[in-house]
Amino acid sequence: MILSKPFDKGDLVDFDETIGSASLDVNLSGKPKGNFHFLDQKCLAIYCEEHTLILQIGNDK
Repeated sequence: MILSKPFDKGDLVDFDETIGSASLDVNLSGKPKGNFHFLDQKCLAIYCEEHTLILQIGNDK
């Protein structure tokens, strides 16, 4: 899923919520479905899934 990096100029990442990782070096287009931040070697993501707001840190939702 496409997520935005609001603390990094709004760049986009391709986030794989099943394994909790992101591809940072891709050219993406489309509307982001949430936000992403990389902090202390962990992927942090907040996004909506089936009308539920999800906070994911690594693999933990």
